[in-house]
Amino acid sequence: MPPWLPWVLAGVVSGALFLVPRALLVLSASPLLLATRGRNQGHLLKGALVGLGLVTGASLFGWSWSGGVANSAQLYLLLGALPAALLHPVIRVRRGAIRQLGKATVTWLVVVLGLWMATSTGQPAVSRAASAVGGVFDGFVASSRSRADDIASQEAVEEFERRREVVVPWLTRLLPALIAVVGLLGMWINVVYVRWFAGGTEEREEDLCRFKLPFGLIWVVLASMAALLVQLLLPSGAPWVWGAGPILAANALLILGALYWLQGVAVVNWWFLRLPLTPVPRALGIGAQAVAMAIPVFSLAYLVTGLSDVWLDLRSRSGDDGVTSRNGARR
Repeated sequence: MPPWLPWVLAGVVSGALFLVPRALLVLSASPLLLATRGRNQGHLLKGALVGLGLVTGASLFGWSWSGGVANSAQLYLLLGALPAALLHPVIRVRRGAIRQLGKATVTWLVVVLGLWMATSTGQPAVSRAASAVGGVFDGFVASSRSRADDIASQEAVEEFERRREVVVPWLTRLLPALIAVVGLLGMWINVVYVRWFAGGTEEREEDLCRFKLPFGLIWVVLASMAALLVQLLLPSGAPWVWGAGPILAANALLILGALYWLQGVAVVNWWFLRLPLTPVPRALGIGAQAVAMAIPVFSLAYLVTGLSDVWLDLRSRSGDDGVTSRNGARR
């Protein structure tokens, strides 16, 4: 195999995943990490450049969900190339992975915030956020319209476009949480599935499978839900509506929802990695989970599992802390 082939293929697959306007785009860093694990970051950079070229070329022909060339390139760098660069040293970590993931996520958020501040032109932050969200919304609509191949799909796109005046303000108010969630989920999911799909885990109960939020955070979730319920019950002209309180509650609920979703992922894989599977079925099962993330019903099941674990302690089975060999046999 030519030495350049792995990172070229990784870049192509990474760019292709990013061009899918669904949850799979958060996995755009995974091919880069899989192809360059155990190698230096130069290979990763070359693969990222290939992915960037693919995304940029697609945007020139209107095939990108994220708008124009500059917008598409910037989003790919932030959602694909940057997470891959930050996670490259984390892939081989066997202890303290959660702490390393936290550092990588914070670094990603700092870089995003720094770029946001550096490109500020004196325009108010809310106006800039609304403009950026509107641009992505319009790009998504244009991309969806080009792929609509029947009347029903075209009508769905048109209905979604008519809701622009509602959707864009909502997304603008939720932008802080959306950015944090994209960074958090992108970092976590890429590390989880690259490490487990690569088959390098020996322990039956790897540290990432033990992830669990403090119990007290569930009360923050309930309080945020109550605050939003109060907003829905009040008249539209009440001062509470879209004041600081409900906006903070909505952002907190979105971030905590993502964290409990990750807790659900940890619970599912805590049990999955304990099944006596050979490497191929195990890799296929993990790959199927990655695809299922983009399907709403399965994604909701992860969230329900994470919330249920708060009360039911779904990983409480004792007396099974052994390890498995690579072929799944108990040792």
